[in-house]
Amino acid sequence: MDRIKGKKILITNYSIAEFAGSEINCLSLALQFKKMGAIVEVATFNFGEPIREKFEKSEIIVTNILLEELKEKSYDLIWAHHTIVLDYLIFIKQIKGYKIIFSSLSPFEPLEVAPYYANELTLCLANSEETRKKILEENVEESNIYVFPNYVDEEFFKYTWDRRNDLPKKVAIVSNHLPIEEIQLIDLLREDGVEVDIYGVGYIQTLITPEILIGYDLIISIGKTVQYAMAMGIPLYCYDIHGGPGWIDEKNIYDTFNTNFSGRGFKRYLAEEIYVDLLKGYSHSKLNLIKLKEFVRKYCSLEKNLNIILEEVFKSNIGVNLDEVRRKYQKVKRSNEALVREYKYNMYRRIKINEITNLNTQLQTEKIDYQNEINNINDKTNLQALENEKQRLIIEEQNQKINDLLEKIDISNKVIEEKEIIIVQQQNELKNKENVIREVSSTLLNRENLIKEISKQLENKRETIMEKEQEILQIKKEILERENIINQQIKELEQKEANCKYLLELNAEKDMILNEIYSCRGWKALDKYRRVKKKFKKAIKNPKLVIKKLRLNPVLSLEDKRMSDKDIENYDDLVSVVIPIYDRTDVLIQSIESILNQSYDNIELILVCDGSPQSTLDIVKQYEQHPKVRVFYYKDNSGNAVRGRNKAIREARGRYFAFQDSDDIAEQDRIKISIEYMRKYDVDVVYGGWRALVDGSRKINIEDGQEIFSPDCNYDMLKEICVPCQSTVMAKTEALRTVGGLKTTMRYREDHELWLRLAYSGYKFKAINEILTNLRLHENNLELTFKDEDNKWFNIMLEEHTKLIKMKPKIAYLIPGCGISGGIAVICQHINRLQKRGYEVLIITEDDNTTIDWFPNQNVDIVTMENVPTNIDILVATGWSTAYTAQHINANKKYYFVQSDESRFYEKESYEYRRALETYKMDYEIITEAKWIQKWLKEEFGKEAHYVPNGLDEKIIHKTQPMVPKGEKLRILLEGPIDIPFKGMEDAFNAINGLDCEVWCISSAGRPKPEWHCDRFFEKVPMEQMKYIYSSCDIFLKMSRVEGFFGPPLEMMACGGACVVSKVTGYDEYITNEYNALVVEQGDVEGAHQALRRLLEDQVLRQQLVMNGYKTASEWKWEPSIDILENIYSNK
Repeated sequence: MDRIKGKKILITNYSIAEFAGSEINCLSLALQFKKMGAIVEVATFNFGEPIREKFEKSEIIVTNILLEELKEKSYDLIWAHHTIVLDYLIFIKQIKGYKIIFSSLSPFEPLEVAPYYANELTLCLANSEETRKKILEENVEESNIYVFPNYVDEEFFKYTWDRRNDLPKKVAIVSNHLPIEEIQLIDLLREDGVEVDIYGVGYIQTLITPEILIGYDLIISIGKTVQYAMAMGIPLYCYDIHGGPGWIDEKNIYDTFNTNFSGRGFKRYLAEEIYVDLLKGYSHSKLNLIKLKEFVRKYCSLEKNLNIILEEVFKSNIGVNLDEVRRKYQKVKRSNEALVREYKYNMYRRIKINEITNLNTQLQTEKIDYQNEINNINDKTNLQALENEKQRLIIEEQNQKINDLLEKIDISNKVIEEKEIIIVQQQNELKNKENVIREVSSTLLNRENLIKEISKQLENKRETIMEKEQEILQIKKEILERENIINQQIKELEQKEANCKYLLELNAEKDMILNEIYSCRGWKALDKYRRVKKKFKKAIKNPKLVIKKLRLNPVLSLEDKRMSDKDIENYDDLVSVVIPIYDRTDVLIQSIESILNQSYDNIELILVCDGSPQSTLDIVKQYEQHPKVRVFYYKDNSGNAVRGRNKAIREARGRYFAFQDSDDIAEQDRIKISIEYMRKYDVDVVYGGWRALVDGSRKINIEDGQEIFSPDCNYDMLKEICVPCQSTVMAKTEALRTVGGLKTTMRYREDHELWLRLAYSGYKFKAINEILTNLRLHENNLELTFKDEDNKWFNIMLEEHTKLIKMKPKIAYLIPGCGISGGIAVICQHINRLQKRGYEVLIITEDDNTTIDWFPNQNVDIVTMENVPTNIDILVATGWSTAYTAQHINANKKYYFVQSDESRFYEKESYEYRRALETYKMDYEIITEAKWIQKWLKEEFGKEAHYVPNGLDEKIIHKTQPMVPKGEKLRILLEGPIDIPFKGMEDAFNAINGLDCEVWCISSAGRPKPEWHCDRFFEKVPMEQMKYIYSSCDIFLKMSRVEGFFGPPLEMMACGGACVVSKVTGYDEYITNEYNALVVEQGDVEGAHQALRRLLEDQVLRQQLVMNGYKTASEWKWEPSIDILENIYSNK
């Protein structure tokens, strides 16, 4: 994986010493990361033999973090085993990690418990379904847990075991905890002449490799060694201290796999029972070896599973906020300090005990040696008495040394006993403190519950009060209505007179519009006429509407209403002011009011909300009806004000355009002074001085109230410094549009780059020596985010300003409706991705529904035909009916996005059939998503079409955890609207008749018939939920007879399923028979039945289709297609 190459990766483990599970996992991971080009380091509390040699031989750095410091302070990825080590690194050592994975290797070992802050980490891994359920119980969010099974290195798959003996002659038992029945079994096997070797603590201690296992006829073990044997195709018997299933086959493999091949969940047996089972089942077990090897390759390959996890981890640019973790979970630091202190003391105690034990052993050995010497001396009767005396003195001296040493041992033992007493006392104190913490936590919890209960009672009382207030308001309203009825009789003649006056005004407006029609002003005038006509008819049918309108606005005349295109006849005088908005509140009101209360009256204020929170939206909505205000909303946040300002530049009606930030306050004469300077000096851009509003939260060398003025500037000066302050700038709107507005690629210095591009293009600047704006300077100013990268963005600006661009066009897609369909999903991909690239986009729907809530992250505005804007640059018709509608909508350029031959949806020669065919002859430039459509349009209608292939959104559709764990039976998925006959759902249900499988079905229209085999049914599934259903199934069946691109099989491939499809138009865009799917003729129910049976029975074929299908799906990306689309819309 290229993205790992050169990355710094830290792996943590409690201890690196024995040939045990977590240590071997660390070694395998480190070697694999190193193979992928990463820089790897391992952190531990204990580093020793026998496994130490393997790490050092592989040149993998292992650091005992209790004794020495790590090589780095910051890592791109931390892969953590054992919470105590991760806590120590985060809270004590203050290590930094961009991405952090916690991996739990057991559901019961205390060291494997997930951290308190697990949900703040990038991912939490469980080595089995059993472990996943356990950490779910420990409050880790399900969406953050991935099952990452015990893995097998690729080296094991390269070996193939092939022995023909009927009974095992050489057996390997791999265990660190032999149960009594296995010890007895060893005796039975050896009595029968079978050679048995035992690997583990107390026996042969070495790393288990393929070279060791290949020499045996049978492996008896649990855990990783089981997977090793399966990968090599060696007969294995799964049994150890927890019991086990014995021989593994298709019936028990999933249960065994879900408990990490640990043997848990199965019985324990007598040695004699195991012995008989071994002899009886050995030959039969060989029949399953190929299937077991395929199983472990599918689920347990380290290289494959690691790539999937890394893809998931690095698909997002969001890292772990460790500062926030340390703040929220600071109690962890103290508890970790206590645990590590005890660990260090216990480690010291173990070292001392080992030293004393070794010394005692040495002394005992010396004592035996001396005693042997004494015995030898006594046997030598020919030695002289003097020599005997000398030897006696030597012995006494040695005995004295021994007694002295024994006395030291006694003293040391007493010291150890005293230390053990202290340890017990400390442990008791720790338990007492833990109990106090639990009591305090319980008390706090009770108080919280009490507060919640009181709050609930207060809320109920508040609701009661509100109900009473509503009753009082209703009474007041009734009184007011009665007063109005009384006054109504007095004012009736006046109201009728006003009514007639208003009707005459409407009639005059209608006549004016009709004159425009007769003057051939086209659809725009016709649209105005229809609106006036509709208003006129309403007024005639219901005069009360007129009366109500006159009541609401008794003083306003027609000239006082909101500005329209017609009202803005004096275009030279109009100034458009933009305020881009994200999250301001009180200061936003001040900013808006400072513009609306300008001494210069002929202005329009454009407010653009960029994914704003509700509190801000509530303020903005108060101004929606103001006659000088126009409001535009984006649902998502773009990260800066560029998109909002460009939106305003595109929508502006004024000749002049002024900038203002949402927290700045304009001086009352700002616009008036700027207009005067523009006219007097005949320039294109003016700017002026500003007054600082400093709240003290931002470190800056400017005082509160300080006034700052800018000099006149030209191109050369702007290349050195940003002279104009943006909230004082006014420019000619046409100049801004000509140079293309602000560049979306500029995340910083975007205003400076715009001024420089204007000057480069020959536009003139002029400074105003007066204060125009009050500028707020505080810690939340957006430019502070990029302050440290100022030089980088300055250099980018110098390069970018000479690249002149056009304003990106405003693009609208016209759709028949907002219901669930693959075609609408493709359109959502087009339009949302274009918006992210800075295009102004919208969807126009022919129906009244303006919501597409089934497509995830749909952030583009949807409008009905009544609200179509008049400034569309590019209009894209989609369904055949929209091709007719598009003829009546104004746009500079029109396209027709053809996603299928829609005439096939209807009976031949029907009205709809003929109308659909006629659209392909219309004078539109055509875009299509499939090569077959491109060819068909050329052959049938002589029409050229742009080919923009569909992609697969890996953020929406990807392999994930099944909704329901898969059982013994394979699961087949049928998808399509049941009520639409040409989608072939009845054929699909007939094809699965008589098959031993589980059947799931998805339909967006209609439900399965009672007699159809359907175990689980889903209706109108939102797109973001589809991956869970796909990932829950093994085989996908699609018998459709009419398709455009044929997307669902590709989605199933991306989620790890095998596919059976019919030969429908579009299938060969990406499907090859027998390579990534099985293909049958249209309507061939029996052929589909046989294809499904093949996949149910042939696991190798099924796995081959899955592997190739997944590879195919990974090749279909959206972004290259949007590149093509962008070139089409920009006429490149």
